[in-house]
Amino acid sequence: MNKSEERYVGERRRVDLAVRMISHEARTGTIRGCTGLSEDRIRKLYAHYFRDSADPVVRRRRGKTPRQPTYFLTTPARQMEATTLTGLFLAAGLLNVVAHARLGFVNDHGSTRFGLRFCEVYESYLALHDPAAISFERAWNLLDALARNHELGIARCDRCASVHVHDLLAVGRPVCPCCRLKDTNKGGAR
Repeated sequence: MNKSEERYVGERRRVDLAVRMISHEARTGTIRGCTGLSEDRIRKLYAHYFRDSADPVVRRRRGKTPRQPTYFLTTPARQMEATTLTGLFLAAGLLNVVAHARLGFVNDHGSTRFGLRFCEVYESYLALHDPAAISFERAWNLLDALARNHELGIARCDRCASVHVHDLLAVGRPVCPCCRLKDTNKGGAR
């Protein structure tokens, strides 16, 4: 393959990834970070593939990416979904364990290959959770929050020993979402 063919194949991969991310309603900044495409090019792709189609079901999200890590811990069900995503991130090689229960990004973070694996993970998550509570952008935020190890991480439940997404700043012993649900059901059954 000569240089011009390689460049064409690389450009085609970036465009295909951008279209795939747009179909998941990713924001322009997230798409730009993985593909290197300009904001104008991303808008034109949306217009060509989605806005001008006969049935426009894909919305363009505006504004900043949601960044509240506590969103993933507000309910046991959402915490379980965040834990599912975390397991998928680890299995796909988007995150790795760098120290005892501390996570970090893999080397190709922000590349086209990374973006493709992220889309595959998110699509697997959607297949497991219908309807899904975590949007593409929030899943992207979860991945980032876990890799930064600032507020979110993984912990082992003190009751059942399962691994789950946990608030690193929380006071008290970590309890998984399943045990939290059991506690809620016991309280409501009285």
